[in-house]
Amino acid sequence: MSKSRELIISPKVSQGQLPKFLQQLKEEGINMTYLDPKKIGKTKINLETIFPSPNAKHVVIEKEAIKKQKGKKIGKKFEILSNEDIENVLTIAKKGLDFVIVEVKDWKIIPLENIIAKLHKIHTKIYA
Repeated sequence: MSKSRELIISPKVSQGQLPKFLQQLKEEGINMTYLDPKKIGKTKINLETIFPSPNAKHVVIEKEAIKKQKGKKIGKKFEILSNEDIENVLTIAKKGLDFVIVEVKDWKIIPLENIIAKLHKIHTKIYA
């Protein structure tokens, strides 16, 4: 896997199947999951988490106020429907986000390249 790409999995399995599923992810070289860290803690599998929880290593914030926490990466989720939304991502990312998660319904209208070009200069990671 290329160093410039990361794969984040959001498990959709039952709590009973979670330990086995997370172990399979780890064996495949996937090191990050979009999951409440409390659920991973019970499995004793060492995966990084990205989640709207202060316990996650990559904390997804709900509000625009960005409060850095020692040892944590801070990011926000955005839905992209227009070029105005892309500008909003850039404006908020400049306030100190370490990463953004973008959800795009129609990739033909809003190409990911526009977001990449705008965020590349401020070293903000992009997850889509």
